[in-house]
Amino acid sequence: MNQLNSYSESFKRIGVVSYTPMRWNEMRIVDDFLFLPTLGCYPETGCGERDVAQLTDAVYDEVEALFIFCVFEEIFDPDDADYWADEADYFLGILVVMDGVDDFWNLIVSGLASSDGLVPASSQNYPSTSATQYPIYGADSHTGATTSTYVHATLNQVLQQQFQVPTQASCAFTASPSSLSISPSAFTSSFSLGTGAGCQWSAVSNAPWLSITSGTSGTSSGTVSFSVVANPVTIPRTGTIQTGNGLSGTSFIVTQAGVCTYTLSASDIVIQSGGGSFTVSVTAPIGCVWSAVSNANWLTITNGASGTGPGSFTLTAAANPGDTDLVGMITVMNQTLLVTLGEPAGSAGTGSVVISGYQQVCTPSSYPVPCDYYPIYNSGTVTVTVGGEPFTASYSGQSATSAQIASSLASVMNYTDSPISASASGSTVTIKSTINGAATNYTLSTSYTYNTTYFLSPAFTAAASGSTLTGGTN
Repeated sequence: MNQLNSYSESFKRIGVVSYTPMRWNEMRIVDDFLFLPTLGCYPETGCGERDVAQLTDAVYDEVEALFIFCVFEEIFDPDDADYWADEADYFLGILVVMDGVDDFWNLIVSGLASSDGLVPASSQNYPSTSATQYPIYGADSHTGATTSTYVHATLNQVLQQQFQVPTQASCAFTASPSSLSISPSAFTSSFSLGTGAGCQWSAVSNAPWLSITSGTSGTSSGTVSFSVVANPVTIPRTGTIQTGNGLSGTSFIVTQAGVCTYTLSASDIVIQSGGGSFTVSVTAPIGCVWSAVSNANWLTITNGASGTGPGSFTLTAAANPGDTDLVGMITVMNQTLLVTLGEPAGSAGTGSVVISGYQQVCTPSSYPVPCDYYPIYNSGTVTVTVGGEPFTASYSGQSATSAQIASSLASVMNYTDSPISASASGSTVTIKSTINGAATNYTLSTSYTYNTTYFLSPAFTAAASGSTLTGGTN
């Protein structure tokens, strides 16, 4: 204890001196007592004492100008000198009374000192020789002086710079993590809010589906917990939790995927008997989890067996050692991919489709459905479905022919990795499986659409060679 007492302690000394305009202080005080409790007339408001003092000063200047004017008139208008002398005396009396009241008030309040704010004189603050001085110029002399923005700013400056005490204006906030992407299911979690000691904060959500369950407010660093309700639609949505103190803050962003829907870049794949690998794309909203599962031992997922959101997987089929084709299936959530592996020595299934018909035209004199003003040509589609996969060609306009439709159908059938190949000769489309085996006798059917507003039948139809391809053998 003696050793501790032997050390001298040096405390930081700070002097805060408030300099305020001395004129019309009494008007400021009157305004403060009369209107602050009822109207909330703080210095920053239009009815506050700062403006009242300025208005009083303006009245004084106007009376002074009138007094000078009357003196000049008394000199240069001798015929009415008595009148102007009376007017000058009248205005002079007002000036004397205003000055007298103001001087008397300043005398009894501050002794005519140059400062009458928080620390009105050097005798009441640390002297400049031993303390850092913080003057507040243009401050307010009234009972609620600490509501002044001038005083607030200086006090915050003293606390922050001299004593390293964080003020609300100097507080900074960070959210960790700053964002989160989630699935469409209901979800609960939390994030950490970092800030300085003593910094006050509150947390507010801007979305009705994003609720704060705990940590709606606090002081210093803390944790904000939240819950998210399930997203009932397929459209993704974004919500924000805003945290801070009104002067500074940060945002925590939650992105929730829409209801999970999945599509594959292919619905069926055919592979030659020697086997091979193919990559299939998966389309899914961000945050939606998926996995690819094979039901056959000769068909494996060699890459990307699972994922979240958009992605892809690679399937590999081993060589077919037998004398029959093999059919397997890969399931990705509610989607299926049919994989057919050809056999080495069999034959491929074949078939054909014949397009028939001619373009129809509706004229103003047509029967039974006439056109209003000008000829209208029938429009529609012809669809050939092979093994459950539809191939469509459309037509419209005067130049549509059955041969053109047949050529279009053959073109759309010959895409990369298609299970069939096709060729057109006139109005006939010949179809052949790209691999061998009995399983290549795919189902075969046709359908059509047309303009039912002006026409009673389609312009073009397709007739299949049978309900399936034929000739595929093991």
